[in-house]
Amino acid sequence: MHSLPVCISFFLIFASIGALYQSHGVPLAETLVGSLLIHAAPLQVAAVGYLADGAVFSVIILALLINFRFFLMAMVMSQYFHGIPKRNILLSMLGFSASTYTVTHSHICAENITDGKSQFHFYLGVAIPCFVITFCATLLGYISAEHLNYGSFSLF
Repeated sequence: MHSLPVCISFFLIFASIGALYQSHGVPLAETLVGSLLIHAAPLQVAAVGYLADGAVFSVIILALLINFRFFLMAMVMSQYFHGIPKRNILLSMLGFSASTYTVTHSHICAENITDGKSQFHFYLGVAIPCFVITFCATLLGYISAEHLNYGSFSLF
């Protein structure tokens, strides 16, 4: 339940990213790998032009610069997960985002949860649905952009 607002916003954001990548001619496989491994909308929007031009090295540099904030947030989160094997924590960070951090951190602080296992399970309950929605929305956005003419839609 705590992940629902994040899932809704991720659906809208990542469907747009899928459509953006398709409109720039980035292959579907690269688009989906980006959403699965990068999982950061600002970076994915910034990187679309570089990926379309084949400048992968530039994307790696962008990823390091833009996603450094996740390193700091992950360090804060990892202190909560007492007794959880490091490999499990590392694997779970694939679903880490500013939104999953905010929901998890605020809940753990507000509820005064001190058990590392409970904290980790709460984080997974937020991160996993968001991660799945990210993948599905990216795929849906990419596929729908092949069949819909977004330029024909007018908001005003």
